Amino acid sequence: MARRHSTDVLVVGAGPVGLMTALALVRKDVNVTIVDQEDRSAVHGYALALHSRSLTKLAELGAAEELVRAGQRIDTVAYYSAKERMAAVDLSALNVQLPFALALPQSVLEDVLRRQLKEAGVKIQFGRRLARMKVQSKTVETTIDRLDRVSGGYPIASSHRMVVGSSDLDARYVVGADGHHSLVRRQSGIQIRQSGNPVMFAVFEFLCDPEAPHEMRVQVSGEGVSGRWPLQKGRCRVSFELGDSAKFRRRRAERRLVRQVGPEVFPYLEEARLAELIQKRAPWFQAPIGQVLWSIGVRFERRLASSLGEGRVWIAGDAAHIMPPLGMHSMNLGLIEAVQLAGAIAESLQAGEPREALGRYERKRLNEARQLHRPERSFEARANADLWVQTNLPSIVSTLPATDSDLTALLDQLNCERLPTQMGDIA
Repeated sequence: MARRHSTDVLVVGAGPVGLMTALALVRKDVNVTIVDQEDRSAVHGYALALHSRSLTKLAELGAAEELVRAGQRIDTVAYYSAKERMAAVDLSALNVQLPFALALPQSVLEDVLRRQLKEAGVKIQFGRRLARMKVQSKTVETTIDRLDRVSGGYPIASSHRMVVGSSDLDARYVVGADGHHSLVRRQSGIQIRQSGNPVMFAVFEFLCDPEAPHEMRVQVSGEGVSGRWPLQKGRCRVSFELGDSAKFRRRRAERRLVRQVGPEVFPYLEEARLAELIQKRAPWFQAPIGQVLWSIGVRFERRLASSLGEGRVWIAGDAAHIMPPLGMHSMNLGLIEAVQLAGAIAESLQAGEPREALGRYERKRLNEARQLHRPERSFEARANADLWVQTNLPSIVSTLPATDSDLTALLDQLNCERLPTQMGDIA
C-alpha cells in the first residue's frame, strides 16, 4: 500500500492567487503543497495591473521591489466622454507605502512569485489535478492525479492528457485558487451565482508611444466602457466593451483565426477593428498605432460565490468571483484574500482547530466582493459631486484600480462615498 503524504495546507492552483497564498503561508512557517493541473504556468493572462494595496502586501512578502522595476507606474486615472476629460483621481495621494497602481503582464507577477517560492524551498507540482477530497474532523483527505500528455492518432498525429498515476495527501486545510471552473469550489458544494449580465470585450496590445504614460484612461459612453493601460517598452493595452454580444458570437463562429488562452479558445481580432474602435470609442487616443502584438475577443462573466468556504476548505480569487477586466478587481481582490486567508489559517493552525479568524476573514472579504459586484447599491455621490460623476458612478467604481479603504479614499476625491455595509446576498 502506498504511503499517505501529509501537509499543513494544500493550495490548488498556481496562478497569481495560489502563488500568493503559498508564499504568505511559507512566510509564516506553514508547510505548503501547491499543485496545478496545467503543464506549466500560463504564458498569457488577462490580468494587467496591481493595485496599491496588493503592492503593499507583496512588499511585506519581499516580492514588490522586482515588480516595481518591471512595471509601469500609474499615478492617475482619467475619465473621458468623447474627447472631453470629465474627471480624474490621483493615486499618488493615497496614504500608503506604494501610492500607485502598477501595470505589468500577469506572467511577470507569476515569475517573481515562483522564484520567491523556489528560494523558500517550495516546488510547484504542475500536471497535478485534485481528483477527490473528503473533509474529516482534523484533516482533508485528498487524492491527487498525475497527468501526462500522451501521443497517438493515425494517420494524423495528436496528443491528449490522461491520468498516469495518483497519490493520497492529507492536508489540514485546502485552499482552492483554481480559477472560475474551480474543482475545490464544486467539490465543496459552494454555489457561484450570476451577479449581472456577461460583457464582451475586444482587447488589443500593441506598440505605441502614448501620451500621458503614467495615466490610465477610461472612456464612458452609452456603448459601455473602454480603457487604455500604458505599459513598459513602448506598449499599450486597450479594452473595449462590446454591446452586441449576439453579433459578436456570430462573428466568432465565422472566424478561422483563433487564440487559445489556457483551455479556452477565443477569436482573434483584425488590426482594422482596432482603428475603428479607437475612432469611435477612444477619440482622445492620438498616439500612432504600431505593430499589434496580440488581440482577442472574450466574454467576461459576472459571478460571485455564495461563500468563501467553511472549516478546512476555502476558495479565493477567480474561484470565488469573476468581474469585468478594466479595474483589475478580481485578481487584486484575490491577492488580498490570499494574504488574509493565509494569516487566518496560520492562526487556526497554531490554535489547533478552525477559529474565529476564518469567520472574520470570510465576512470581510465576501462583503467587499459583494459591494464591487453591485456598485449601484453600495456607493453614492454626494450632493456636491459633479453631475457627470453622479450619473456614471457605477462605471467609475468598476474601473478604478483599488479596493477597500483605498477605493473609498479615491472616491472621496470625486465627492463620492461608500454606503454602510450590506451583508445580504446578491439578488
